[in-house]
Amino acid sequence: MRPTLRVNFKMPKAQCHFQRADRDCGVVVFAALTGVPYEDVLRDIPDADLGTVTLNGWVDWLMKRGFKVTRRDGYWTDIVPCAHMVSPVHPWRELHWVYRDEEGDVHDPSHATQAKPADDPFMTELQLYEWKLETISVSR
Repeated sequence: MRPTLRVNFKMPKAQCHFQRADRDCGVVVFAALTGVPYEDVLRDIPDADLGTVTLNGWVDWLMKRGFKVTRRDGYWTDIVPCAHMVSPVHPWRELHWVYRDEEGDVHDPSHATQAKPADDPFMTELQLYEWKLETISVSR
């Protein structure tokens, strides 16, 4: 009897969350973070898909939804799942939200990052972004 050779391949983890509009990254990320459907987020905050919701606006929405919110300056890899506010350029005019899942992998809803695996160190260390401004996590 010949021994069976087992080979386990670790496939890259695909991006799981995608923007539906040009500026709705916050809607996508906070829907993923909370489990609230995208449509319900828009029902609560009608213009959220325009990218007009401030950091405090998102925190207020989370608290109204019954979540306890923890905010930390910068980005923290030890808090999962969470949302990171980032900016690809300095000065941080273009703020953007990304989602870190339970395994620490980063999902950027932008169409520009669809081909980048969520578990790639480039993503998990947020190397794509010059500024890592805030980390938000929630609990019930």
